[in-house]
Amino acid sequence: MRARNAVQYGPYSETVVILAAQIPDTVPLPTVIFVPDVITITWTAVYNRGSPLLGYKILFLANDGSYKEEKTHCDGSSPAIVSALTCTIPTNVFTQSPLSLPWGSTIQTKVLAYNIYGDSLDSAISTAVFIRKKPDAPILTENRALRTPTSFSLQWEEPFTGGAPIIDYRITYD
Repeated sequence: MRARNAVQYGPYSETVVILAAQIPDTVPLPTVIFVPDVITITWTAVYNRGSPLLGYKILFLANDGSYKEEKTHCDGSSPAIVSALTCTIPTNVFTQSPLSLPWGSTIQTKVLAYNIYGDSLDSAISTAVFIRKKPDAPILTENRALRTPTSFSLQWEEPFTGGAPIIDYRITYD
């Protein structure tokens, strides 16, 4: 750019480089899949709107009502996770700080992309899975007072259910 007066044009100013870019597009609804002992979150790449993506923020609803990142297993700034568009987290991590969710809770997840211009809008919230694991073993005892020559009686204490109701008990013998 340069200025002009009645005499003539003056010299050009210093060059300023401006990147015509914006915050990234909104990430579509993430997919959350539960398989025993792990939860996998997958999302779709978005248009960066002219500035390279620096990463993603994968946010989970914590027990205190706020959304928090879990960076040990799902660090959206990690090049491996940015290129894979997925991360896998052991189920028990959701029950520990900073998320502190009780067993049986719904996992609520949202993802956003970010570049040098800032964060995209949050994705819609995915609420497809619950925090669950296999139940613990019941504590089994024989009720000897009810034993006869042709029968016996067992009793047990319900174990930790793993966040899902107990469907049945299987008793095996040999």
